[in-house]
Amino acid sequence: MQAAERALASARAERLPTVAVSADYGTIGRNPSEAEATFSVVGRVRVPLWAGGRVSARVLQAEAVVTQRHAERDDLAGQIEADVRRAFLDLEAAESQVELSRRNVDVTEQLLALTRQRFDAGVGNSVEVAQAQEAVVTAASDYINATFAHNVGKLVLARALGQAADRWSEFLALPD
Repeated sequence: MQAAERALASARAERLPTVAVSADYGTIGRNPSEAEATFSVVGRVRVPLWAGGRVSARVLQAEAVVTQRHAERDDLAGQIEADVRRAFLDLEAAESQVELSRRNVDVTEQLLALTRQRFDAGVGNSVEVAQAQEAVVTAASDYINATFAHNVGKLVLARALGQAADRWSEFLALPD
């Protein structure tokens, strides 16, 4: 944006008159003892009388570039905001998934305990115990996957906020 704004200022400045002065000093001669001092001073004033259309076109083009850069900045800001919101919502969903899978582990462990009690009492069979053990293992696997998704969600949010490179280890802590 700064480059575009400076290009606009430069295009507007083309309408202004310019003044240039150059000077030269030296010596001329066949040898140093015959050397004569020489100098010249040249001044120039340039007033752009017939450059109005070209300058106006450059100003319009520079204004269009400035407007485009402002639109790109606003679009980028909106995209960043959307990325942060999406990452935050994904993190909340992953956190809910962790809580749900933790409860599922507790429920399946209670179910396994009840199934073992029934088996010990002679009311159930070993197939029910094996199925309850499989449910516990599946629930534990779901909890691990949910925790992984939660950690990924924290990293995605940190990245969207621009903090992932500095503080990634803080974001990998287990949820409370």
